Amino acid sequence: MSDLDLREIHTFACQLAIDAGSYLRDQALARASRARGAAAYDLELTIKENAADLVTKADHHAEDMIMSAIRARFPDHKIIGEESYSAGQEKRFLLDDEKTWIIDPLDGTVNFVHLFPNCCVSVGFCVNEIGGRGGKGGMVHGIRSLGSAALDMAYVATGACDIFWEAGCWEWDVCAGAVCVLEAGGRFVPSQPPAGWSDGDEIPDADLGSRLYLAIRPCSATPEETERQQQDRLVKEVWRRSERLDYVRPA
Repeated sequence: MSDLDLREIHTFACQLAIDAGSYLRDQALARASRARGAAAYDLELTIKENAADLVTKADHHAEDMIMSAIRARFPDHKIIGEESYSAGQEKRFLLDDEKTWIIDPLDGTVNFVHLFPNCCVSVGFCVNEIGGRGGKGGMVHGIRSLGSAALDMAYVATGACDIFWEAGCWEWDVCAGAVCVLEAGGRFVPSQPPAGWSDGDEIPDADLGSRLYLAIRPCSATPEETERQQQDRLVKEVWRRSERLDYVRPA
């Protein structure tokens, strides 16, 4: 990634999220006020695969905003977006070694529809794989899921939650959140042990296209255990208690 200015990428990604988030906030406020003369809002709904998998015109507009800005600034970069990906019924894992943006314009659409303020814009950038740097963080207790994978992982990164466990979501749901977890010193691993794994084996990082994800909070070393040993112990405990699932990607 020597030819990339990661500071520029980071600043640009943040601005994308702020701009799309401002639009979504205005949409929510317009719906909540319902006042005469309030701004029009894009609430038209479509059910994708089930009643909990919704898309609104606001999702599409926010994605268009983000994708247009990326194409104008970085025309040679690829983009994987949830709504455009789903609309084409393309389910293959499309990430390769190319510079790729992975976006979910509105993570937590069901919450957004119900005006429950737990949704966000997720903007991730990948070249070959997700990376992170070591670090330490606080520790609190809890496992919570509030309807937005990206926000759940942000809470894990800050130490507000111990873990995030998920099976069945997609790379645009977790890409940006995984970077936050790794940068904070957390772990991003499969939500169940890989086939053939035994207790003495090293715990691998999650495959971004696997649809099986477990994020573990950052922690501080103790006289008895290193940060990594504590996290490995927690991963194994979660694996021990979890039912094995098969979320292969549709052909």
